[in-house]
Amino acid sequence: MITGTVVNGAVVPDAGLHLPEGSRIRLEVVEDLPPDHPMAPYDRDIEVALVLEAIAGLERGEPTIPLRRAFEELSRKHGLGPLPAE
Repeated sequence: MITGTVVNGAVVPDAGLHLPEGSRIRLEVVEDLPPDHPMAPYDRDIEVALVLEAIAGLERGEPTIPLRRAFEELSRKHGLGPLPAE
């Protein structure tokens, strides 16, 4: 995926990426995405609420899983490939 910003009516790709002249692209406006969408803008208040809820769950004694297992599940879910060996 390529992200960018509109400048003077033209899309300028992030990180100085240059596309060949005549490249066909598909644009998606991301400002109207729901807050839980992966491409939604960062919202500190949502992140703080998630951390506070996780802490409250720990205080209630809710079960947890090892961090490596959580990373493995996320890797499988998002097709990121295997994690490096420990």
